[in-house]
Order: sequence, then C-alpha cells, then structure tokens
Amino acid sequence: MSVPRYKILRGGGRITYRGVTVYTNQDIVVQINSKVAPVEVAMFGKISDTKDDVSIEVSFTPSGEVTTSLINLFLPFFNGTWYPGQSPFDPNTDYLMVINSRDGRQLTIVNAACSSPASLICAANKLFFGQVKFTGLRANGAPWSQAGSLFTETAVAYPGDTAFNRATIVRQPFSGRWLLDRSGTITAATNANPSVITTAADHGLLPGDIVTISGALGNTAINGTFTVAPTSLTETTFSLYQQGTTTPIAGNGAWTSGGTFTRANV
Repeated sequence: MSVPRYKILRGGGRITYRGVTVYTNQDIVVQINSKVAPVEVAMFGKISDTKDDVSIEVSFTPSGEVTTSLINLFLPFFNGTWYPGQSPFDPNTDYLMVINSRDGRQLTIVNAACSSPASLICAANKLFFGQVKFTGLRANGAPWSQAGSLFTETAVAYPGDTAFNRATIVRQPFSGRWLLDRSGTITAATNANPSVITTAADHGLLPGDIVTISGALGNTAINGTFTVAPTSLTETTFSLYQQGTTTPIAGNGAWTSGGTFTRANV
C-alpha cells in the first residue's frame, strides 16, 4: 500500500460514511497503527520481528455544517447508538469510510467507526464542531494476510462540492455561570403591575431564570412558576413574567405574609 505510517491529506477534502457526506475544514490526518510481534525458534529464541497493520485512524475538523445527520454521526451518544464504555463498532456490519482528497486520491477504510466524538465549540467566530476521530479495523473475519482488508487506495478524481451547503454552517456564542441552589423567604410583594417581590437576603436570580413561588398570602397571583423578568431586579427584589413570555405578573391584592421562592435548575 502506498499510504505511509503517517499521512496528511493537504487542503482537506470530502468524506462519505454511512450515507452522510462530510466536508473538512483543514487537513485530514491518517495514521496507521501497527503491532510488532517477535519471531522465535526453539533453538535460538528471537530471530526477527513481524509487523502487522492492526488499525487506521483518521482525524479531521468538519467544515462547520450542522445538520441532524452530522450530529448523529459526530455525537453518536445523542441518538442512543453508542454509550460510553461500549465499542463503537457494529458487531454485525462493517461500514465503509471513503475519503476523497483534492489531489485525486481516494482512501477507502473497510470497517470504520467514530472513536472520538467531536468537541463542541461555542464561539461567535469559530466553527461549531471541533476535531473528530474515526478508527478503522480490518473487515470482520478477514485474515491478516488478506490484501485490502484494512483499507485500499486508488486514484479517483475529486467528486466535487455540490452537496456543500453554506446555509447550514453554525457559529454559536454562549455564556455560562455556576448554577447554585437558590431559594429563600419573601418579605413583601407589591400590589402593582408588575408585582415587585422583596426577599430576606440576596436571591442570586438572573433574568430568564425559572422560579417557583409558594405560600404567599394576600397577593396570591405571585404563587406559581414564572420567568424572572429584567425589570425591578436588584440583589433583594425581582419581578416576574408568565413563563416563556414577556407578559408581566401583576399583583391581585395586598401581600400579608408568607411566601418562599426556589429557582429551578434547568
């Protein structure tokens, strides 16, 4: 075979696996893993070594398209086809991976599986999928001596990029914070629109949090599950929207006593 132990397909290319076409953003790295075994004879002991190709690894960064098919391909645990600790290889079926490089080479891996799911990059100026790795083994039941049982390489013209869809490229910014348990006691709630709720201590809530209030007397409209609104928000006060909307919760009477709040960890 003409593929060396370690090969880089420059400029990226196109990969087809289980009916899904993937375009790569950068170079495709191909590495063949070999096993060395000693050759021994009874009289002299070890006299030589034999080397067999046992697996092939393909690493690449996808172009940035995000579709259901690609999510299932790069994150197989999302759709329940693979679980941590389980072999990614199908025990009954070998799945071909076909790699086409722009310089007219086609590498076909006989039995491939996603062995290292893609990382997710949530940034406005980066592609959503990070590097992903596939591993190829020999065809199920094939002897070590069988030619082409691990991979084959041929000269094939690059099939083109007609299936590439720029509209499906995703760059996704994100923000994050520690979600601590937040609950506390209500000490007042105005009979206004919106009703402004006062707490006994710093509530730690942010706009968009889901909060459940119970036990408030007098102003009973604030009992229930709501979304924290951005208005009237201080360390010890907040107001509410109907959950999933921007409709404020108005008071329905003078608060008399009682009430506790708990933020849902969602």
